Amino acid sequence: MRLTERALLGLRIVALLDATEHPLTVGAIAERTRSPRDHVSKVVHTLACEGLIATIRGRRGGVRARDGLPVKPSSVVVVLEACLPRRDCAPCPLAPNCVLPGLLGPATEAFLETLDAAGLKPFRDAPPTMLKACR
Repeated sequence: MRLTERALLGLRIVALLDATEHPLTVGAIAERTRSPRDHVSKVVHTLACEGLIATIRGRRGGVRARDGLPVKPSSVVVVLEACLPRRDCAPCPLAPNCVLPGLLGPATEAFLETLDAAGLKPFRDAPPTMLKACR
């Protein structure tokens, strides 16, 4: 399965925040991931809206990992990856006779379980140029 640059950046952001004790600004994240600030800002906004990271307003604000349990890589991918196979095919007229949900559903689940088994460490340790190489 091929992930979009958006999903890869989201994984890098969550891994970076998980390894950092203090909040980081969007500019600092963009610099560390060597990604455009606007792109980082959009991904951070989406992750924060879904509760996968926390934002802090004010002079000493920024973005930090959420309190509590660590974020699973699969959670980040599900939120940021728009092209994952759909689980609900009800509106599709081919749904009663289609075999794709039975094939793609288990494959997607296996992919997400493999990501969770690896954790965030591979994304934290990867070079910043990884995003460019995975296109």
